Amino acid sequence: RELLGWDGQIDETDQQIPDAHPQWAYDIVHNEGVPEAARSGLWQGETALLAIDGMEIPVSQVIMSHKSAAGEVEYYSTIIRDITERKRAEKNLRKSEEMFRSTIDDLLIGVVVHSADSSILLSNPQARSILGLSEDQMRGKKVIDPAWRFVHEDMSVVKVEDYPVSKVLSSNERLVDDVLGVVKPDRQEVTWVNVNAIPIFTKDNALDRVIVNFVDITARKQAETERDLLEEQLLQAQKMEAVGQLAGGIAHDFNNILTAIQGNAELLKMSMPPQCEEMAYAGEIIKGSRRAADLTKQLLAFARKGKWRVAAVD
Repeated sequence: RELLGWDGQIDETDQQIPDAHPQWAYDIVHNEGVPEAARSGLWQGETALLAIDGMEIPVSQVIMSHKSAAGEVEYYSTIIRDITERKRAEKNLRKSEEMFRSTIDDLLIGVVVHSADSSILLSNPQARSILGLSEDQMRGKKVIDPAWRFVHEDMSVVKVEDYPVSKVLSSNERLVDDVLGVVKPDRQEVTWVNVNAIPIFTKDNALDRVIVNFVDITARKQAETERDLLEEQLLQAQKMEAVGQLAGGIAHDFNNILTAIQGNAELLKMSMPPQCEEMAYAGEIIKGSRRAADLTKQLLAFARKGKWRVAAVD
């Protein structure tokens, strides 16, 4: 009577089932509740009462049949409990979940929420885009191509126990800045991601879920690779420059020595009689020193990073 708002002037014995329920709830009671109670003795479900002011009151309702010794239903009784607060809490929870899901879906980073058994509770569109997987594949409802895999920076395949969620589940600790590659069957290039994962605990300090978030750092990795290549080229150029400077210094010193050898060989040859046997030896010395001088000029050209040419001077 209190739920329905019936005052003392209303005789409940004059009321019928349709008087206490909105039409949709009456249909449930009439078509489902009463027949089931008649068959098995008990029916339980959620319906609603219709208060005297027209307000619907959500209730949990139990209908019981009472039978004679012959098994015939003599009458029905019902137990009703007001679940308005529970329904309000459920509505608020749904609204909160919708807001959370909407916020997650709008993020520009990938987000995957795992339960304590590692199964995926939800993922946002950005996560599915980065990983190249559908929602059904993420939830395990559709088979993933065996060619799809995670890889380390050295391109070795990541074992399941080394997945970000697996690390957090085994350690109960946060995972920060873990870099992984995603190999997709439909793409030749590896997609690189920076991964962070956070364990969420219940009030009893039991692990409840793991939130994994990641960003696509493929462009940054490519820039780092190009930078490393440029640094290597610069280092090689610096090495070659050092070698060139060393070769130039040696060539200058060696050229001075060759000049002395060649000059003295020429003087020796000029001082010998025309038919002297030692004349041939002096000639070989001069030829050898000239060949060595040519090599010296090549070293000097290498050291100067340019070409050289012989020119007459006064």
